[in-house]
Amino acid sequence: PPAKKPEVKHFKLTAKLGNEIHIYAVPTFTWESPVAKDSIEAWHLYQKEAEDTVWQEIHNFDMEQDFYNPRMLHLYGDWEYETSYKIELDSGAYRSLYDSITNEKFSQEFKTKSEKDYSRLTISIVGLSAGQTAFVEVLNSSDKVIHQEAVIDGVADCLNMPAGDVYVRLVID
Repeated sequence: PPAKKPEVKHFKLTAKLGNEIHIYAVPTFTWESPVAKDSIEAWHLYQKEAEDTVWQEIHNFDMEQDFYNPRMLHLYGDWEYETSYKIELDSGAYRSLYDSITNEKFSQEFKTKSEKDYSRLTISIVGLSAGQTAFVEVLNSSDKVIHQEAVIDGVADCLNMPAGDVYVRLVID
């Protein structure tokens, strides 16, 4: 009988990225172990408009390592409404710190929400002294900050607000 090929072991990449993301989302990717060698250039981002059938590679994105958790990467992009994206990573671009295993090819598609899924919240602030700096925090019903906006000339203009009940907190800096 023919000899069995040895199984090639790869270390795992986990994506925190659903099928549909918010326009302001920052998807995260986490390695199962620390990496010794990396290649940010091995990441590729593709975009496809709603009516298109062909993926177009785009370069207006950043993949940055997390400051506190070096196993985590953040994907920053200029997302457009209701657009399909595909993120890919070449195989062998990352090597585990503990042994010589590398990553396997990774690919995941996702889409951004439609503009109609969002609203705009404009808040007028009165009573601030001239030159006084302030910002507003928009909180969800669980008291989690979901948006932060500077007050400029007495106005905080919050774009791309998701649907739901929100609360606003003014912070005078």
